[in-house]
Amino acid sequence: MIKLLSALSLMLAVPAVAQEAPPVAPVAPAAPAALTPAEVYKSQVVCKTEQETGSLVKKHKTCLTRKQWAYVNDQHESYARKMVDDNTSHPSGN
Repeated sequence: MIKLLSALSLMLAVPAVAQEAPPVAPVAPAAPAALTPAEVYKSQVVCKTEQETGSLVKKHKTCLTRKQWAYVNDQHESYARKMVDDNTSHPSGN
């Protein structure tokens, strides 16, 4: 009787395993649009190490894309120009 039940349960289990859905292959993400060489160059990450003021040993590392570095440089230049313009003595109209 036990053999009959084991055989019966085995026969019922085999079709259930055979009917399982095949594993689904992972879907690859959509390929990004082709970048131009200029866009690739601007998106490259550049790291710069700067000495921390007041210390001989401490350094600070900053990593930005070339486009972000250009923006930072523009901001620094405009700030420096504004400082010079504000502190330059202008001749009076007298």
